[in-house]
Amino acid sequence: MFAARRSSTDSPVWAKTTIVNLFGRDYHRRALRRRGSVTESGDEHIPVFRVGLTSNTTLRTLNKMICQFYGHPGADRGSAAQLATYALDCVLSCDSRVGIIDDIHFIDQNSRDGLAVSNHLKWLANELPVTFIYAGVGLGERRFFEEGLSGPSAALAQSARRWTRLEVGTFAHDRHWTSLIKAVDKRLVLTRGQPGQLAGLADYLFVRTGGHIGSLMTLINRGAFKAIRTGAEAMSQELLDTVRIDEASEKARHRLEAATRTSGERRRVRR
Repeated sequence: MFAARRSSTDSPVWAKTTIVNLFGRDYHRRALRRRGSVTESGDEHIPVFRVGLTSNTTLRTLNKMICQFYGHPGADRGSAAQLATYALDCVLSCDSRVGIIDDIHFIDQNSRDGLAVSNHLKWLANELPVTFIYAGVGLGERRFFEEGLSGPSAALAQSARRWTRLEVGTFAHDRHWTSLIKAVDKRLVLTRGQPGQLAGLADYLFVRTGGHIGSLMTLINRGAFKAIRTGAEAMSQELLDTVRIDEASEKARHRLEAATRTSGERRRVRR
C-alpha cells in the first residue's frame, strides 16, 4: 500500500489525482494487453478500481462508491455490511489488482464515521489481493498516520506500519522542468503555434508558477483558450502576461521577480 502525500504548499489539489490516475491508467492498459478483457471465469476484467472520498464519507457510502464504480445493480440499496459483500465480490470477480482511494485527507479519524472508514480500509487491504494507492493532502501534518492517537497510544496506530509514504513536491528549475515543458509543448495544438513555443518560455513559466504543475497546467489551459478566443492561435509571453492564475502563484511571482531584479542589480554593481 502506498500513500501519495503532498505538502500544504504544493500545487492545486488535482496534481496528486493526476499522478495516481495516470499510474492507474497505464497499469490498466498493460494488464489488459497481458491478460485480456475477460477473466477466466468469464467476467469483465477490470484491473484497477478508483473512488474519491468526500467530506461526509461513511462506511456505507465508501462501499456504495466501490459498487457504483463496477456498476453493481445493488449499489443503491442495502446495509453497509451488504454493500461491503457486494464490493468484495466485484473486486474479486473482475480480478482487480490495484485500488485507488483519492482524497483520503477527508477522513477525520477523531470522528466515529472517520474511524470506521479508516478501519474498513485496513479490512479491505487484508481481505483483497489488491495493492491500494491512497492519495491525500498534508497527511503528515494532519497526523493521519497516527490515526488520531497521541502519547503512548500513538504506538498502536497501524497506518504508519502499513503504508509507504511518497511525497510529491514542486519542480526545481532544472532539466526536469525543461523536460516537462517540452512534453507539454508537444501536446499543445494551436493553428499558428510552432514547435518549441513553450520550450522557449521555460524560464518565464517557472517564474509564473514556481514549479507547481497544477499552476502550470492552469496557466497553459487558460492561455490556450485565450489564444483561440482572441484569434492569436499561438502561445507567447505577452499573451500569458494577461492570464491570471491561482493567488498563491501570483504572489510568489511578484516576490520572485523582485528577487531576480535585485540579484541582477547586484551583479551589475560587481562588474
